[in-house]
Amino acid sequence: MSYITGGVEYPPPQVNIDFRAGHFPNDVKEVYYHSGQAGDQRIGQDVSGKKVGTKEMDTLCPYFKNPESKVVKELLPVVFEWYDADNLPDGFEAVARRILASTVWHLSQGRFQKDYPSHEVLLESPLFEGDRLKRLADELGNHFTVNAEETVDNEIIDAKPSLTGVGYRDRRMTSIENNTSEPHLRRIVREESGNNANHTVLLERLTTFEERVSQQMRQMESRISISYGHNISAPVNECMPTFKHDDGKEYLVPEDFKFPTCTILPAFKSWFFTGGSKSKVGRFKNLSGNDIPTKNATLQNARKRWSDWRHVMSYYAQVLDKVPELNWRENFDYKARRIIIREVQKLAPLCKTGTIPTMLSVRTLAAKLRKLQRRKQ
Repeated sequence: MSYITGGVEYPPPQVNIDFRAGHFPNDVKEVYYHSGQAGDQRIGQDVSGKKVGTKEMDTLCPYFKNPESKVVKELLPVVFEWYDADNLPDGFEAVARRILASTVWHLSQGRFQKDYPSHEVLLESPLFEGDRLKRLADELGNHFTVNAEETVDNEIIDAKPSLTGVGYRDRRMTSIENNTSEPHLRRIVREESGNNANHTVLLERLTTFEERVSQQMRQMESRISISYGHNISAPVNECMPTFKHDDGKEYLVPEDFKFPTCTILPAFKSWFFTGGSKSKVGRFKNLSGNDIPTKNATLQNARKRWSDWRHVMSYYAQVLDKVPELNWRENFDYKARRIIIREVQKLAPLCKTGTIPTMLSVRTLAAKLRKLQRRKQ
């Protein structure tokens, strides 16, 4: 659970994590919380240990291409002493086959033997007796090709599992990684150049290919940015609106002004770029403490929250300023938002177990940041 909440770049919804971990001590959450398939499937991908953003995400778990294979049915109860097909819970027979397939694949690759060369329990496994490991390995499907059809005795079978828990970002990164691999580049050069290849032709072809990949990257970043809002630019020729109070004076905030309760990215956008969409206040960065009068309880609280917001926004603005060639003040794009998310996730050790730092309010982030800074002093 700690890995899912703080060890992955884009953690699944908290409700899915709670359901997986069984963290529902009372009946209230079980009534009102419901775990959707998409989030649960994403957890399965994350805990599998695959590298996010690589072609590893586009691979299936090991499986047997023919679940009804005589070899598989014969050796399941031999390898797993507890296996009894007639008395297993519903669906557990498929789970046992997947466990065996994964074990066989890793053993056939020599990974377990390399990591645990003297593991007595492993070496005493019935899998190592005779040719059992080889026979089962021959029954494995090709889990590296998601869309290819499986055949047994020249007949297409429907045993290949579907790939779930992989989003658009992972698929696009896999596509780009495949298109820029060395074998793919060599194939393109052979196909495009033919027998009359010369240096100029090859350079032109590779340049065209590089431009195509760059365009794919830009399109992918544009699509991903939808998750956090479109790219944002600072307003030009800004004029801060004013609000007339009961005392006849004009201020930069209304009498009922409150800083919104939101997480880091919407707050960052409001502070530097858009201001308050509900309160109609201009960019919060242009406010000073004196612009927020303390003549009522609401504004007194807003003055305190302004201090929290200024502390948090100044801290992460300095982080972005240190990144070379990142013109984030003119174009708050996906790259800038991603840097902020990574920095906020560093506060995970200061949070309660199960808390996602990027979901904290600005007020809570300010408290965590101040605590972190005191530790460093």
